[in-house]
Amino acid sequence: MKGQKKIFIKKSVFYVLIILLLSFQNTFGQQLHTIPTGANGVFNWSETPNNINAFDWVDSSLSQTYTDVNGTGVDMVFTFTGRTDTFGNWTTNMPLSFNQSPEVTDLPVTSTYPSEALTFFTDGIGSADDITLTITFSRPIDAIGFDLLHINKSSGNNGGDRYFVTGEDGIGNTIYPTFTNSSLSSYTSNNATGEINSVGSLGSGQKPQIGVNFSDSDKITSITIVWQNCTSCSSFAMHGGGLSGFNFLAPIADLSLIKTVDNALPKVGDNITYTLTIENSGPFPATNVQVTDIIPTELNNVLVNAPPTTSYSGNIWDVGTLAIGSKLELKITGEVGSPGVIVNTGKITRANEFDPDSDPNN
Repeated sequence: MKGQKKIFIKKSVFYVLIILLLSFQNTFGQQLHTIPTGANGVFNWSETPNNINAFDWVDSSLSQTYTDVNGTGVDMVFTFTGRTDTFGNWTTNMPLSFNQSPEVTDLPVTSTYPSEALTFFTDGIGSADDITLTITFSRPIDAIGFDLLHINKSSGNNGGDRYFVTGEDGIGNTIYPTFTNSSLSSYTSNNATGEINSVGSLGSGQKPQIGVNFSDSDKITSITIVWQNCTSCSSFAMHGGGLSGFNFLAPIADLSLIKTVDNALPKVGDNITYTLTIENSGPFPATNVQVTDIIPTELNNVLVNAPPTTSYSGNIWDVGTLAIGSKLELKITGEVGSPGVIVNTGKITRANEFDPDSDPNN
């Protein structure tokens, strides 16, 4: 009798998992998120990445870093925290191999939607627990869109999903996404709070996918996805989620710096003037721009003439924002105090935007 009870429990759990994983196979369609206008970055999950916009995940690891995504100069860091000790390990005779959560998994879906996603599963968390995925960007981006998958309440084990999705902008404010709900969605969503809460099961024909769209004039530095039990779900019930690839807009600015001197063969006691000209060829405005120019020790009585919208202090020319197609000049004048070779080098040392034809990015 004791042995029969064990077999019955095992088959019941197996039945629940079959339903859950088959649901992953049959309920995803075309992407719901909006591709940002002018998007120049693509990030796709792939078990066998073979180009600059395809990326795998080291199975069961909790953090991954992807550098220079799609040649945009943006590094993306994904980190799971919280109750990651509950990540599941479901392998036995499953229709899909979710065996080392989190992992990139091939999901048979329509040809117009990426067939692979980052999937994650929990054996169950408490009512006060959560699992958090944080995505950070090495350079602020203007906009990004992605989909969250398998947002539903299971009819078999009463497990289900609740998410809070937020971002942080370039000045430290919390920002919220605009959601694109699926038709017959299995959840409710709230743009004002970033909340997504499961209310229906997949058995009712509802669709468990949602588009997440961020755009901010102060740019975006990170995204946080907090995963909890849905408000009417049981604690410690198994459930799973998924994350699609990304489309994003990473600002690029082609900056150049030219330096000239009005007298290349001065005598001791002569005044010479260096002129530094910085220009932005676009296609985006350049922000938080800084130029470093260390004044030679051979010069005395130095005077610096910086444009009114900029400042120069401690060998740093703080340019700030440089519009597309605009240029600014800085003039440094000094008296030659000693004979010999005078070396003076100027260099762009900071900008929020990526400069694709500079080495290293200045």
